[in-house]
Amino acid sequence: MARQKILLFSATVCLLAGFLTAATPTITTNSIGIGLAKIPAGTFLMGQDSGGDWDESPAHQVKISKPFFISTTEVTLEQFRQFRPQHEASTAGKATGVSWHDAVAFCEWLSKKEGQPYRLPTEAEWEYACRAGTTTKFWSGENPPADAAAPNPWGLQYLYDSTLEWCADWHGPYRPEAQTDPVGPDSGLTRVVRGDKPDDDFVAEKSKEAVTPYYHRSANRAGLPPAFGLPAARHGSPPVRPANVKDEDWSPCGPHAVGFRVVQGEPLATPPAPAAVPFVRQGVKSPGALVKQAPPAGQPYFRKRFLLPTPPCPGNSPENGDSVRAGLHPSFRRHAHSPGLAACPNGDLLPVIYVSANDKKYCEYEIGVSLIAARLRFGADQWDMPDPMFDTPDANDHAPLLWTDWEAGGRMYFFWGSPQIARGAFPFQWMTSDNSGATWSEVHYPFFPGPIGPHTRQPRCHRRFLAAVGDEGQRADVVRHRRAQRRTPHHLLPVEG
Repeated sequence: MARQKILLFSATVCLLAGFLTAATPTITTNSIGIGLAKIPAGTFLMGQDSGGDWDESPAHQVKISKPFFISTTEVTLEQFRQFRPQHEASTAGKATGVSWHDAVAFCEWLSKKEGQPYRLPTEAEWEYACRAGTTTKFWSGENPPADAAAPNPWGLQYLYDSTLEWCADWHGPYRPEAQTDPVGPDSGLTRVVRGDKPDDDFVAEKSKEAVTPYYHRSANRAGLPPAFGLPAARHGSPPVRPANVKDEDWSPCGPHAVGFRVVQGEPLATPPAPAAVPFVRQGVKSPGALVKQAPPAGQPYFRKRFLLPTPPCPGNSPENGDSVRAGLHPSFRRHAHSPGLAACPNGDLLPVIYVSANDKKYCEYEIGVSLIAARLRFGADQWDMPDPMFDTPDANDHAPLLWTDWEAGGRMYFFWGSPQIARGAFPFQWMTSDNSGATWSEVHYPFFPGPIGPHTRQPRCHRRFLAAVGDEGQRADVVRHRRAQRRTPHHLLPVEG
């Protein structure tokens, strides 16, 4: 009898799973033509422990407590133009080149127009709706569907094509415990992007590796700063290719390949999780009177303090194990390169370095390159262990520069480039800190009122340019191009006596 009950329960679970994936989708259409598929409540395993990136682990159980409606496709250019008529950027008919802020503003406009609440999907809602009750790499099995327009069992299309999609959450490490209606961490520097990677396939093609749909998997996570998109000043005037730039080399700033879907439903009431703050940003003291004291100016002074341990594993996967067991973050690579260095107003020294694998060709341009930092605290004799500083998930972060503006009260500027973003990248981006690097502003992007010409998106590398920056960093004019480069960081300290 007990065995019959177990068999009956198993059969019921299988029938329920089949019902969730095979039932005819319920789709409605709103007043501007957005198709909305009804997604049932349920539970799924979010993430991927084996065969994915480090930020997809640990896989954890997530409960979606209520049904919700999500758009069957990304918002189209025609639909977005009802909100912003002058918008030009699109990918295969979908509105792209929009920042996360633009996508949120569209949802607010649509909510007022429809008299119904609209918002961006949470990351958990996106993956749950994408999987549609499946547990394979793609809703279609171990490979993506042959036709990207083919709907999944719940009626969603274009989940695995070349258009990325904004989600509501800040990007942050997964937590292992089971969760209900998660909304991500309470702060961050990048918002979650799903559906593909921001970078191009340069490394895979040059290294003669297979270009696979790895970054289209249902579990794959990417991210971008929320301000990444067409500058507000460009909304009415699309960028024009300079005469000295070839068509194949032309990648205007802002019109990237990121779009978005919308959810019809009230904002979730779940409190966000506390953000993971690296140690390099913890316990940062305020400036003191002793900071500007120095040895006598007439006497040479040199002191060497060893800075970084070299990660023991050559690869970029936490499955290699050695780096993680050594206490280093799983994003760390063996090759540490091209540091930026600044003295903080409180007397600490802060270097930022990009790290990459060194076990394959073109490793410095691989997608996993991120920026790490360490801190030599004022009065200390040893450096802190290195920690992650900034990472655009699934994008190459490159060529960091640090600068402390002593004439502006010690405001710190952190610049870097994104050389491999496929579309819409800017020559550089930056953040600022007014408390010696304990917290940082949102990522900023420059607005160039005129053409910028050929360049590489590496602020401290070859074919870089010098820019005169005004309007507190919001406007940049190209002064001239340079080819000389130097990768030895140094910093002049303001001292007294």
